[in-house]
Amino acid sequence: MTLLIFLLRIWSFQEGQLAVLPTKEEGLYRVIYQGDMKWDVKVSLLDEKGRNKMRHEIKDTDKFLLPIDLSKESSGTYTVQISTPAYDLNKEFEFVRYEDAISQTIVLNYETERKSVKMEGSEPLKKELKVYIVNESGELLIKDEVPQSNDPFFRVYNLRGAPASSLNVRLEMSGKMIVEKQFNF
Repeated sequence: MTLLIFLLRIWSFQEGQLAVLPTKEEGLYRVIYQGDMKWDVKVSLLDEKGRNKMRHEIKDTDKFLLPIDLSKESSGTYTVQISTPAYDLNKEFEFVRYEDAISQTIVLNYETERKSVKMEGSEPLKKELKVYIVNESGELLIKDEVPQSNDPFFRVYNLRGAPASSLNVRLEMSGKMIVEKQFNF
């Protein structure tokens, strides 16, 4: 009789449910799994190139909450894979580092008649931004730090009289270059 009940449960099972949710902390996610019955569950995290970034095996469970930390990983598409003896589940999600997201909101322009570089950020800064403006000889003309703020930001860097026929503007956040732009005049 127990074999019959077991076979009926397997034939009538419904696949489990899988969710991947971000937390308030950048790069930290929660994997939530709810199964139909207790299984030995294998959990894998793959990057967009299919490389395994994490692997866990959880014995005899029908649900769990598992934190995953992507704070040291690159922005990209990730996949959480759940494998049980009866079924597999996959959940794809996007992780975008703050530095990559904010870099898309910053506009740099060179104003020829004013001989200045204009920098405008349409979003508040959660982290400090470092600005380096260098001429074609590699000479540092301007170094600036834009502090984190709750408001969009705007800066104008006057380069009138600076020894330059071209400029390289480099923006860094958290020790990484997020924007680099060359101006030739």
